[in-house]
Amino acid sequence: MARTTRSLPVAATSESERMPAMTDSCSAPPTQAFNGAAASANSWGLTAQTTMSASAREASPWATACTPNSARSLSRCGACGSTTANCASVNPARSRPPRMALAMLPPPMKAITSELMGRESKGREYPPTAARSAGQQCAPTPGRPTMISQEELDDAVIAGAISAEAALALRRHVASRRGASEADEEHFRLLTGFNDIFVVIAGLLVLLSLRWLVNALTLAPLGDLAMSAVAWGLAELFVRRRRLALPAIVLTVAWLAGLATVAFELAGHPLRWPAATCAAAIAAALHWRRFRVPITWAAAAAVLALALGKGLLSEWQMPALVLAGLATLAAAVGWDISDRLRRTRRADVAFWLHLLAAPLLVHSSFALLGVLKASPAGWQVLAIGFAYVALACVSLVLDRRALMVSALGYLLFAAVVVMKEQTGSDAAMVSIPLLVGLLLLALSAHWEQVRSRIVTPLPVGLRQKLAPVRTETA
Repeated sequence: MARTTRSLPVAATSESERMPAMTDSCSAPPTQAFNGAAASANSWGLTAQTTMSASAREASPWATACTPNSARSLSRCGACGSTTANCASVNPARSRPPRMALAMLPPPMKAITSELMGRESKGREYPPTAARSAGQQCAPTPGRPTMISQEELDDAVIAGAISAEAALALRRHVASRRGASEADEEHFRLLTGFNDIFVVIAGLLVLLSLRWLVNALTLAPLGDLAMSAVAWGLAELFVRRRRLALPAIVLTVAWLAGLATVAFELAGHPLRWPAATCAAAIAAALHWRRFRVPITWAAAAAVLALALGKGLLSEWQMPALVLAGLATLAAAVGWDISDRLRRTRRADVAFWLHLLAAPLLVHSSFALLGVLKASPAGWQVLAIGFAYVALACVSLVLDRRALMVSALGYLLFAAVVVMKEQTGSDAAMVSIPLLVGLLLLALSAHWEQVRSRIVTPLPVGLRQKLAPVRTETA
């Protein structure tokens, strides 16, 4: 925005008034009428100047440079950095052209400029004139939080307002809170819009219909192979190009399920299933290399667990599933350690691995304890309670809630069955879930505080590998 000025008379009353008038621009957006006013003023013998630099224009189209025009105005505005005497928010008159320039404009241009000035002045909210002082800062923009920049902290340290140690502690505190708040939320991408659901429905219709049609016309494994091939082709469009979240999950599962089915059917005997599992793992690695879908490794681990559960004898199935669950949990923790703040795709991979490791561990462990029987004994229910508390502690340390969610069904089943046998009342079927739900809601509301009490006593080396702990809540 241009600012028209007149040169001061030579015979000034003081030294400060002999200083050349330095043009300072306001924070209002430029308009065509104002530019026309400046051009017309120049044609009438007035001077039009602007102090906006090229870097300021590139930084923000509305940002302008404010320069001091008097050595007496030493206080600066916190929003634009200029002196309060030259800030347009503190001194609205600075954002208006001189009355002499408006008076010398042609009548049509004068009417347009006056109307535009009236509209812009109505849309602005300035602090009252009586409340302005030399040390007052302009009010922040409504709807935007007041932020303290690194430069302002350095200036405060130089001025002696705060110490250097306090500034460093403040920076570390803000960084730790931001990192901990993002990690505590446990984000993962599932939907980018309703278009994801639309594409998934259409894709499932195509894949399942094609599988059934090819199996009906040819040999059985060819239908699964065709489904995997079409799933890869659809992933090229909807995953690699359009980056849709839910279709990426469904197409990845379809790709691995089709190829795993073909590999297991070709293997035949369960003793040959390890080779089929290796083929499924290779297919998962190829899909990960191409599309980088977070659920890929969890789906491959699920194929491995299925092969272990079906390919071993009955007495060895549950111990094998326990080992598979521990291996999956270790892999999930490894992915979590590589991204403590959980800002990259690695956190999503760890989420899906935790979601798979939880049922593997819980189901196999509770099956070994006899929880899956129709009427568990009292000591078994007590063991389930202790196991759930242990899983809750592990969930708090890892900052992952999947373990608790997976074990919740077994806990409710055992508690309801025992209470009903002892009391003979159906009220236990409602009271136990109500009590457990209230406890989980309380834990969710105070998750950060409880996690801080559990993680703080751990060794420093272990804490540095876990997700950051937010000791205070906003």
